[in-house]
Amino acid sequence: MELNNDEDNTYFSDSARTDSTAGTEANGRKRRRVLVVDKTDIWGLYNRKWSKNPKRKRECDEALTEFLIDDMQPLYVLKNEGFINLVKTLDPYYTLPSDKYVKKLITKAYNNSKQELIKLFGNTIKFCSITTDLWTGRDRQGYIGVTCSFINKEFELQEIMLACQYMEYPHTSQNIARTIMNLIFEWGLEKKFICIITDNGSNMVAASRLLPNTFRIPYAAHTLNLVVNKGLIPVEILIARAK
Repeated sequence: MELNNDEDNTYFSDSARTDSTAGTEANGRKRRRVLVVDKTDIWGLYNRKWSKNPKRKRECDEALTEFLIDDMQPLYVLKNEGFINLVKTLDPYYTLPSDKYVKKLITKAYNNSKQELIKLFGNTIKFCSITTDLWTGRDRQGYIGVTCSFINKEFELQEIMLACQYMEYPHTSQNIARTIMNLIFEWGLEKKFICIITDNGSNMVAASRLLPNTFRIPYAAHTLNLVVNKGLIPVEILIARAK
């Protein structure tokens, strides 16, 4: 095989040369060289065009967003070197979106899912309960989580998180009750909500009493934890020495 030094993506075909120059060689003429394009570069060009296809890019971005949501992955995974190498191996031409754009896609997915859930609640739920908890994060900010539980038409237990959001101070029973009721109305559950499950915190207990037409069930695990801690009070000194 004779290489063409002027073209990186071409080569000379011996078989093509022999077929096209058989007659001329007999007459002593100079042999004509035949150029054949390297088809591997064509596939590379096709892949680059495919990767820049807006539909293809949108599908990849949406699949990435579903991965982050379904597996509850933090956004900083997009900066991890191992994850970046994995994506580049799967598709060298795909460019990871920015954090800002991913947040936009997550918000869009949430809004779409929320409307579907509201319709599901209206058609499926007859009665429901909510489980709620209030805690302080490492940033010293307060957060509240609310989960809705109900039995569907197939008599299967369903649990859907309604909110996990920041809650302003002070965390009084009135503020907690107001936040919960706002969420109940937001999701259209005001006529279906009959029970609330909370821990034994005084503000949570008082807040549950402010909710209309509902009753409270305390956390069994939290109640058991309080019993154990109270039972260990007489041996606190011994426990401290053992530690």
